[in-house]
Order: sequence, then structure tokens, then C-alpha cells
Amino acid sequence: MKKSIVILTTFAVLEFAGLALHAEEAVQATPTESLEVSQIFRPFIDALKAGNVQVLRRLLSEEMYREYRVLLEENKEYPRFLKRYYEGADIQLENILRERNNLHGVIRVTFPGGDMSVLRISVKKKDSNAPWRIGRVLNDKDGEEESP
Repeated sequence: MKKSIVILTTFAVLEFAGLALHAEEAVQATPTESLEVSQIFRPFIDALKAGNVQVLRRLLSEEMYREYRVLLEENKEYPRFLKRYYEGADIQLENILRERNNLHGVIRVTFPGGDMSVLRISVKKKDSNAPWRIGRVLNDKDGEEESP
């Protein structure tokens, strides 16, 4: 069970490993990019807090969904875990950045009691007409990949 919780926590803070951003390489996204991409983050944050794995599945890229399919589809405790984990947490989208051809949001999670986590969530499109999807989630502190 402990291993499951660690895996779940890792997923809950979503897959940023491939992004390991360095502040000097990232620049502010254009206003158009920011507006487009910001529309995926509110439902993502709301789904985490509500433990809504159906919405999470819909927001993930195909690759990320395949990687976390078992957690999202077969772990019946995951929705309850997410609700408890994020209960009372303040989750804010702080910035949307561009690094080369990648866009990502910087999300700050402040837990009751003051603990804080900063996540970098990459977003991607399958093609120019496709909707944005969550591609990876990284913990900004150590660059470790997180689960949604």
C-alpha cells in the first residue's frame, strides 16, 4: 500500500521529467499561447482536487495516459487518495513558459500547514487542430517526474 501511495503521489503531481527546465532557457509564452494553454490547467487542477480520474484521463496525452492507465483505471483508491492529498490545498497557475518548442505551466501547490510544491506541467498537441493535453509533470524542486 505504501508503494502504491508513493506511486500515486508521484502521479498526482504529474510527469515533468523530460522537461527539467532551467530558468535561463525558458521565456514567457505569448499572450495567445498563454490563453490557449491556460484553458487546460483549470480543469486539471479541479480534477486533482475532486479526485476525478475520468477528467484526468481526458486531459492527458496518449503517451502519458498509457503510462498511468493502470493507476487511473484499476486503482479504485486513487480518486479518494487525490481528494485527501489535495484537501485544503491552494493550487495556483503562476506562469506559462516556452522553452524551445515546448509550453508548460508553472503550478504552485500550497498545502495546509505551509508545505509547498512547484510543478512544471508540459502541454502538447497531436497536431495544430488538436486540443492541448498534459504531456509531463515535473517537481520543480528536484526535477523528478510526478504522477497526475
